[in-house]
Amino acid sequence: MKARRWGRYAWVLLALAGLALPAARAAEPVEAEAVQPGLRAVDMGPKPAVFGPVLTVPPSLATVSSGANVLLLGADDGAGPLQAGLLGYADIAAVDFYPLNSSLPTLSQLQAYNVVICWTDYTAVDPVAAGNLLADYVDVGGKVVISTFAFYGGSQWALAGRIMTDAYSPLLPGDGSHYSWANLGTYNASHPIMQGITALGDYYRDYTVLSTGATLVASWDDGENLVATKGCIVGIDLYPGPSYDFTGDVIPLYHNTVNFLMGGCAASLYDRSFLDDYGRSRVCVNTKTGDWQYTVLSGLWKGSYTGKSSISKTSDRWTFRSLAGSPRLMLLTYYPQMFRATASLGGSDFVSQLSDRSTKDDPPGCSAK
Repeated sequence: MKARRWGRYAWVLLALAGLALPAARAAEPVEAEAVQPGLRAVDMGPKPAVFGPVLTVPPSLATVSSGANVLLLGADDGAGPLQAGLLGYADIAAVDFYPLNSSLPTLSQLQAYNVVICWTDYTAVDPVAAGNLLADYVDVGGKVVISTFAFYGGSQWALAGRIMTDAYSPLLPGDGSHYSWANLGTYNASHPIMQGITALGDYYRDYTVLSTGATLVASWDDGENLVATKGCIVGIDLYPGPSYDFTGDVIPLYHNTVNFLMGGCAASLYDRSFLDDYGRSRVCVNTKTGDWQYTVLSGLWKGSYTGKSSISKTSDRWTFRSLAGSPRLMLLTYYPQMFRATASLGGSDFVSQLSDRSTKDDPPGCSAK
Protein backbone atom coordinates (compact mmCIF):
# COMPACT_ATOMS: atom_id res chain seq x y z
CA MET A 1 0.00 0.00 0.00
CA LYS A 2 1.39 3.41 -0.95
CA ALA A 3 2.32 5.47 2.08
CA ARG A 4 0.31 8.55 1.07
CA ARG A 5 -2.81 6.42 0.78
CA TRP A 6 -2.50 5.30 4.39
CA GLY A 7 -4.60 8.29 5.44
CA ARG A 8 -7.41 7.14 3.16
CA TYR A 9 -7.59 3.53 4.26
CA ALA A 10 -6.90 4.25 7.94
CA TRP A 11 -10.54 5.17 8.43
CA VAL A 12 -11.68 1.72 7.33
CA LEU A 13 -9.03 -0.11 9.33
CA LEU A 14 -9.67 1.82 12.51
CA ALA A 15 -13.43 1.49 12.12
CA LEU A 16 -13.03 -2.26 11.89
CA ALA A 17 -11.00 -2.12 15.08
CA GLY A 18 -13.90 -0.36 16.81
CA LEU A 19 -12.20 3.02 17.11
CA ALA A 20 -14.00 6.31 16.50
CA LEU A 21 -12.29 9.18 14.71
CA PRO A 22 -13.45 12.77 14.20
CA ALA A 23 -14.77 13.40 10.71
CA ALA A 24 -12.47 14.82 8.02
CA ARG A 25 -9.31 14.84 10.11
CA ALA A 26 -5.97 13.19 9.41
CA ALA A 27 -4.54 10.47 11.63
CA GLU A 28 -1.77 11.66 13.89
CA PRO A 29 1.73 10.48 12.96
CA VAL A 30 3.18 7.64 15.01
CA GLU A 31 6.76 7.87 16.13
CA ALA A 32 9.04 4.94 15.30
CA GLU A 33 10.54 3.38 18.43
CA ALA A 34 13.85 2.32 16.92
CA VAL A 35 15.76 2.73 13.71
CA GLN A 36 17.44 -0.25 12.09
CA PRO A 37 21.10 0.15 11.16
CA GLY A 38 21.51 1.90 7.82
CA LEU A 39 17.96 3.28 7.87
CA ARG A 40 16.32 6.32 9.35
CA ALA A 41 12.82 7.22 10.39
CA VAL A 42 11.33 9.18 7.53
CA ASP A 43 8.44 11.52 8.26
CA MET A 44 6.10 11.04 5.30
CA GLY A 45 3.75 13.91 5.97
CA PRO A 46 0.46 13.46 7.81
CA LYS A 47 0.71 9.70 8.41
CA PRO A 48 2.84 7.36 10.58
CA ALA A 49 6.60 7.56 10.31
CA VAL A 50 8.14 4.84 8.15
CA PHE A 51 11.66 3.60 7.52
CA GLY A 52 13.46 4.48 4.33
CA PRO A 53 16.95 4.84 2.90
CA VAL A 54 19.02 7.93 3.54
CA LEU A 55 18.58 10.37 0.66
CA THR A 56 21.53 10.90 -1.64
CA VAL A 57 23.09 14.24 -2.48
CA PRO A 58 20.79 16.23 -4.78
CA PRO A 59 21.65 16.34 -8.49
CA SER A 60 23.46 19.36 -9.82
CA LEU A 61 21.28 22.25 -10.89
CA ALA A 62 21.98 23.27 -14.47
CA THR A 63 20.76 26.28 -16.42
CA VAL A 64 19.29 25.78 -19.87
CA SER A 65 19.18 28.40 -22.57
CA SER A 66 15.66 28.08 -24.02
CA GLY A 67 12.19 27.23 -22.81
CA ALA A 68 10.99 27.19 -19.21
CA ASN A 69 13.48 25.84 -16.71
CA VAL A 70 11.49 24.31 -13.82
CA LEU A 71 12.60 23.08 -10.41
CA LEU A 72 10.43 20.66 -8.45
CA LEU A 73 11.26 21.54 -4.84
CA GLY A 74 9.54 18.70 -3.05
CA ALA A 75 9.87 17.36 0.46
CA ASP A 76 9.17 13.91 -0.91
CA ASP A 77 10.59 10.64 -2.27
CA GLY A 78 10.97 12.00 -5.78
CA ALA A 79 9.57 14.11 -8.56
CA GLY A 80 6.44 12.04 -9.18
CA PRO A 81 4.40 12.45 -12.36
CA LEU A 82 5.15 16.15 -12.81
CA GLN A 83 8.66 15.65 -14.14
CA ALA A 84 7.82 13.37 -17.06
CA GLY A 85 4.51 15.12 -17.63
CA LEU A 86 5.99 18.61 -17.96
CA LEU A 87 8.90 17.38 -20.07
CA GLY A 88 6.35 16.16 -22.61
CA TYR A 89 5.70 19.79 -23.60
CA ALA A 90 7.95 21.43 -26.20
CA ASP A 91 8.03 24.74 -24.28
CA ILE A 92 9.52 23.12 -21.16
CA ALA A 93 13.30 22.94 -21.44
CA ALA A 94 14.20 21.18 -18.20
CA VAL A 95 12.57 19.83 -15.06
CA ASP A 96 14.82 18.98 -12.10
CA PHE A 97 13.97 17.67 -8.64
CA TYR A 98 15.47 18.81 -5.34
CA PRO A 99 14.56 16.98 -2.07
CA LEU A 100 13.53 19.71 0.37
CA ASN A 101 13.37 17.18 3.20
CA SER A 102 17.11 16.57 2.86
CA SER A 103 18.61 20.07 2.56
CA LEU A 104 17.93 23.61 1.41
CA PRO A 105 19.17 24.85 -1.95
CA THR A 106 20.80 28.26 -2.06
CA LEU A 107 19.15 31.34 -3.51
CA SER A 108 21.64 31.31 -6.39
CA GLN A 109 20.66 27.73 -7.18
CA LEU A 110 16.98 28.69 -7.31
CA GLN A 111 17.83 31.58 -9.61
CA ALA A 112 18.96 29.06 -12.23
CA TYR A 113 15.25 28.29 -12.70
CA ASN A 114 12.36 30.29 -14.10
CA VAL A 115 9.71 28.58 -11.97
CA VAL A 116 9.89 26.64 -8.70
CA ILE A 117 7.07 24.21 -7.82
CA CYS A 118 7.08 23.38 -4.10
CA TRP A 119 5.11 20.83 -2.09
CA THR A 120 5.65 18.82 1.10
CA ASP A 121 4.97 15.17 1.90
CA TYR A 122 7.88 14.83 4.31
CA THR A 123 8.69 17.68 6.69
CA ALA A 124 10.91 20.28 5.04
CA VAL A 125 14.41 20.26 6.51
CA ASP A 126 13.66 23.72 7.96
CA PRO A 127 10.11 24.99 7.22
CA VAL A 128 10.89 28.55 8.32
CA ALA A 129 14.12 28.81 6.32
CA ALA A 130 12.40 27.21 3.33
CA GLY A 131 9.62 29.80 3.43
CA ASN A 132 12.11 32.64 3.80
CA LEU A 133 14.12 31.27 0.87
CA LEU A 134 11.08 31.17 -1.42
CA ALA A 135 10.19 34.75 -0.44
CA ASP A 136 13.77 35.83 -1.19
CA TYR A 137 13.51 34.10 -4.57
CA VAL A 138 10.30 35.98 -5.38
CA ASP A 139 11.90 39.26 -4.28
CA VAL A 140 14.58 38.87 -6.96
CA GLY A 141 12.09 38.00 -9.72
CA GLY A 142 11.44 34.30 -9.16
CA LYS A 143 8.10 32.63 -9.83
CA VAL A 144 6.65 30.04 -7.45
CA VAL A 145 3.88 27.43 -7.34
CA ILE A 146 2.93 26.05 -3.90
CA SER A 147 0.91 22.86 -3.40
CA THR A 148 -0.28 20.42 -0.72
CA PHE A 149 0.78 19.68 2.07
CA ALA A 150 2.58 23.01 2.36
CA PHE A 151 -0.73 24.54 3.56
CA TYR A 152 -1.37 21.91 6.27
CA GLY A 153 -1.92 24.35 9.15
CA GLY A 154 -1.06 23.31 12.68
CA SER A 155 1.34 20.63 11.51
CA GLN A 156 5.05 20.23 10.89
CA TRP A 157 4.46 19.71 7.18
CA ALA A 158 3.30 23.27 6.50
CA LEU A 159 5.72 25.79 5.06
CA ALA A 160 6.46 28.71 7.37
CA GLY A 161 8.69 31.77 7.11
CA ARG A 162 7.94 34.91 5.11
CA ILE A 163 6.24 33.11 2.22
CA MET A 164 3.36 32.51 4.66
CA THR A 165 3.78 35.00 7.53
CA ASP A 166 4.11 37.96 5.12
CA ALA A 167 1.26 36.57 2.95
CA TYR A 168 3.33 36.23 -0.21
CA SER A 169 1.38 33.04 -0.94
CA PRO A 170 -2.16 33.44 -2.33
CA LEU A 171 -3.25 30.48 -0.19
CA LEU A 172 -2.37 30.40 3.51
CA PRO A 173 -2.54 27.41 5.89
CA GLY A 174 -5.95 26.64 7.35
CA ASP A 175 -6.99 24.11 9.97
CA GLY A 176 -5.51 20.79 8.90
CA SER A 177 -6.04 18.67 5.80
CA HIS A 178 -9.24 17.31 4.29
CA TYR A 179 -8.49 13.67 3.45
CA SER A 180 -11.70 13.64 1.43
CA TRP A 181 -12.36 13.39 -2.29
CA ALA A 182 -13.47 16.43 -4.30
CA ASN A 183 -13.84 17.32 -7.95
CA LEU A 184 -13.44 20.55 -9.90
CA GLY A 185 -16.10 23.04 -8.87
CA THR A 186 -16.63 26.60 -10.07
CA TYR A 187 -13.76 28.26 -11.93
CA ASN A 188 -12.84 31.16 -14.20
CA ALA A 189 -12.85 29.51 -17.62
CA SER A 190 -11.22 32.56 -19.22
CA HIS A 191 -8.14 32.50 -16.98
CA PRO A 192 -4.96 31.25 -18.71
CA ILE A 193 -4.37 28.65 -15.99
CA MET A 194 -7.73 27.01 -16.66
CA GLN A 195 -7.52 26.79 -20.45
CA GLY A 196 -8.51 23.26 -21.51
CA ILE A 197 -9.06 22.16 -17.90
CA THR A 198 -12.40 20.38 -17.65
CA ALA A 199 -11.90 17.69 -15.00
CA LEU A 200 -9.86 17.49 -11.79
CA GLY A 201 -10.17 15.34 -8.71
CA ASP A 202 -8.02 14.71 -5.64
CA TYR A 203 -8.22 13.19 -2.19
CA TYR A 204 -5.25 14.97 -0.61
CA ARG A 205 -6.17 18.61 -0.07
CA ASP A 206 -5.48 21.11 2.71
CA TYR A 207 -7.84 23.54 4.37
CA THR A 208 -6.68 26.93 3.08
CA VAL A 209 -7.36 30.64 3.56
CA LEU A 210 -7.26 33.11 0.68
CA SER A 211 -4.71 35.80 1.52
CA THR A 212 -5.40 39.52 1.18
CA GLY A 213 -4.97 40.66 -2.41
CA ALA A 214 -5.09 37.14 -3.88
CA THR A 215 -7.35 36.20 -6.80
CA LEU A 216 -9.32 32.96 -6.59
CA VAL A 217 -9.25 31.19 -9.97
CA ALA A 218 -10.88 27.84 -9.18
CA SER A 219 -12.58 26.00 -6.31
CA TRP A 220 -13.21 22.38 -5.46
CA ASP A 221 -16.85 21.27 -5.54
CA ASP A 222 -16.96 21.25 -1.72
CA GLY A 223 -16.08 24.96 -1.68
CA GLU A 224 -12.39 24.58 -0.79
CA ASN A 225 -9.94 26.84 -2.65
CA LEU A 226 -8.24 25.03 -5.54
CA VAL A 227 -6.23 27.59 -7.54
CA ALA A 228 -5.36 31.16 -6.55
CA THR A 229 -2.86 33.73 -7.78
CA LYS A 230 -1.05 36.64 -6.18
CA GLY A 231 1.63 38.44 -8.16
CA CYS A 232 4.07 35.80 -9.38
CA ILE A 233 2.95 33.07 -6.97
CA VAL A 234 0.24 30.49 -7.62
CA GLY A 235 -1.30 28.23 -5.00
CA ILE A 236 -2.69 24.87 -6.17
CA ASP A 237 -4.34 22.89 -3.40
CA LEU A 238 -3.68 19.32 -4.52
CA TYR A 239 -0.86 16.83 -3.97
CA PRO A 240 1.30 16.25 -7.10
CA GLY A 241 3.99 13.95 -5.63
CA PRO A 242 4.89 10.31 -6.30
CA SER A 243 2.16 8.87 -4.02
CA TYR A 244 -0.49 10.92 -5.79
CA ASP A 245 -4.19 10.13 -5.79
CA PHE A 246 -5.51 12.60 -8.34
CA THR A 247 -7.45 12.34 -11.59
CA GLY A 248 -8.11 14.56 -14.58
CA ASP A 249 -6.13 17.39 -16.14
CA VAL A 250 -3.53 17.83 -13.40
CA ILE A 251 -0.43 17.87 -15.62
CA PRO A 252 -2.02 20.35 -18.08
CA LEU A 253 -3.00 22.48 -15.06
CA TYR A 254 0.62 22.75 -13.90
CA HIS A 255 1.80 23.32 -17.48
CA ASN A 256 -0.70 26.17 -17.89
CA THR A 257 0.49 27.58 -14.57
CA VAL A 258 4.13 27.58 -15.66
CA ASN A 259 3.19 29.39 -18.88
CA PHE A 260 1.07 31.89 -16.96
CA LEU A 261 3.97 32.70 -14.66
CA MET A 262 6.40 32.93 -17.56
CA GLY A 263 4.36 35.53 -19.38
CA GLY A 264 1.36 36.77 -17.45
CA CYS A 265 2.21 37.54 -13.83
CA ALA A 266 3.02 40.96 -12.47
CA ALA A 267 4.89 41.46 -9.22
CA SER A 268 3.70 44.29 -7.03
CA LEU A 269 6.04 47.24 -6.79
CA TYR A 270 4.95 47.74 -3.17
CA ASP A 271 4.78 45.08 -0.49
CA ARG A 272 3.17 47.06 2.39
CA SER A 273 -0.02 49.08 2.33
CA PHE A 274 -1.40 51.34 5.08
CA LEU A 275 -4.84 52.98 5.14
CA ASP A 276 -5.79 56.02 7.22
CA ASP A 277 -8.53 55.31 9.80
CA TYR A 278 -10.34 58.50 8.73
CA GLY A 279 -10.24 57.81 5.00
CA ARG A 280 -7.85 60.66 4.25
CA SER A 281 -4.95 58.79 2.68
CA ARG A 282 -3.24 55.53 1.80
CA VAL A 283 0.51 54.81 1.74
CA CYS A 284 2.23 51.96 -0.08
CA VAL A 285 5.93 51.21 0.31
CA ASN A 286 8.48 48.72 -0.90
CA THR A 287 10.31 47.65 2.26
CA LYS A 288 13.40 46.64 0.27
CA THR A 289 13.86 49.38 -2.35
CA GLY A 290 12.27 52.36 -0.56
CA ASP A 291 9.79 53.10 -3.37
CA TRP A 292 6.64 54.75 -2.03
CA GLN A 293 3.23 55.87 -3.21
CA TYR A 294 1.22 58.29 -1.08
CA THR A 295 -2.40 58.68 -2.18
CA VAL A 296 -4.51 61.59 -0.93
CA LEU A 297 -8.06 60.24 -1.10
CA SER A 298 -10.11 63.43 -0.90
CA GLY A 299 -9.90 67.21 -1.06
CA LEU A 300 -8.22 69.74 -3.30
CA TRP A 301 -4.94 67.80 -3.48
CA LYS A 302 -6.54 64.42 -4.18
CA GLY A 303 -4.22 62.14 -6.17
CA SER A 304 -1.18 59.86 -5.96
CA TYR A 305 2.39 61.01 -5.33
CA THR A 306 5.42 58.75 -5.68
CA GLY A 307 9.07 58.83 -4.74
CA LYS A 308 12.01 57.07 -3.12
CA SER A 309 12.82 56.90 0.57
CA SER A 310 15.58 55.93 2.92
CA ILE A 311 14.81 52.95 5.15
CA SER A 312 15.66 52.56 8.84
CA LYS A 313 14.64 49.43 10.74
CA THR A 314 15.02 48.78 14.45
CA SER A 315 13.55 46.13 16.75
CA ASP A 316 10.30 48.06 17.24
CA ARG A 317 9.86 50.36 14.24
CA TRP A 318 10.49 50.88 10.54
CA THR A 319 11.00 54.44 9.30
CA PHE A 320 10.72 55.56 5.67
CA ARG A 321 11.78 59.13 4.83
CA SER A 322 11.78 60.61 1.33
CA LEU A 323 15.26 61.21 -0.03
CA ALA A 324 16.90 64.61 0.15
CA GLY A 325 15.89 66.81 -2.74
CA SER A 326 12.45 65.24 -3.17
CA PRO A 327 9.73 67.76 -4.09
CA ARG A 328 7.61 66.57 -1.17
CA LEU A 329 8.51 65.22 2.24
CA MET A 330 7.03 61.77 2.97
CA LEU A 331 7.55 60.30 6.41
CA LEU A 332 6.16 56.91 7.44
CA THR A 333 6.71 55.14 10.75
CA TYR A 334 5.49 51.56 11.06
CA TYR A 335 5.38 49.64 14.36
CA PRO A 336 5.10 45.96 13.27
CA GLN A 337 4.75 44.55 16.79
CA MET A 338 1.93 46.97 17.60
CA PHE A 339 0.33 46.81 14.13
CA ARG A 340 0.26 50.60 13.91
CA ALA A 341 1.51 53.19 11.43
CA THR A 342 1.63 56.97 11.10
CA ALA A 343 2.57 58.97 8.03
CA SER A 344 2.51 62.42 6.50
CA LEU A 345 3.09 63.99 3.12
CA GLY A 346 3.95 67.67 2.96
CA GLY A 347 5.24 70.47 0.81
CA SER A 348 4.89 74.19 0.43
CA ASP A 349 1.21 73.96 -0.45
CA PHE A 350 -0.40 71.22 1.68
CA VAL A 351 0.07 68.54 4.33
CA SER A 352 -1.72 65.17 4.40
CA GLN A 353 -1.85 62.90 7.45
CA LEU A 354 -2.28 59.16 8.00
CA SER A 355 -3.13 57.39 11.26
CA ASP A 356 -3.48 53.63 11.01
CA ARG A 357 -4.15 52.09 14.41
CA SER A 358 -4.73 48.54 13.14
CA THR A 359 -2.64 47.52 10.15
CA LYS A 360 -4.05 43.98 10.33
CA ASP A 361 -7.19 44.96 8.43
CA ASP A 362 -5.58 47.12 5.72
CA PRO A 363 -6.86 46.17 2.24
CA PRO A 364 -4.57 45.82 -0.76
CA GLY A 365 -4.41 48.85 -3.02
CA CYS A 366 -0.89 49.34 -4.34
CA SER A 367 -0.21 49.66 -8.04
CA ALA A 368 1.85 47.13 -10.01
CA LYS A 369 5.08 47.46 -11.92
